[in-house]
Amino acid sequence: MLPISNGLKVDRRLIEGCLKNKRSAQRKLYDLLMPYLTVVCQRYLRNGSDLPDALQESFIDLFKNMEQYDAERAEFHTWATRIAIHRSLKMNRSYDRAEMTELSEEWVEDTHIPGI
Repeated sequence: MLPISNGLKVDRRLIEGCLKNKRSAQRKLYDLLMPYLTVVCQRYLRNGSDLPDALQESFIDLFKNMEQYDAERAEFHTWATRIAIHRSLKMNRSYDRAEMTELSEEWVEDTHIPGI
């Protein structure tokens, strides 16, 4: 179950500080969102060992694309949640592709066609 996010308010000044690349603002935002996004990623990831990478990539995406955030469309934590969900699902897909490649390579190695 996700923690209740109603109390998770991101101040507009904090967002503006992040847009100006102020490290202190970025750290405050990170500290504020980390517990919540950890639970979000845990919920969507199939492989729990991917959690640190999913969180890191989520925050990279968040800070890199922060200018795209539109306060009229959603609360900031909602926007950040979507980034974390998308990143987690993308990691699941890459994990699936790697697993399929391994299986197909094993199948090719184990398959012997007589006369060839």
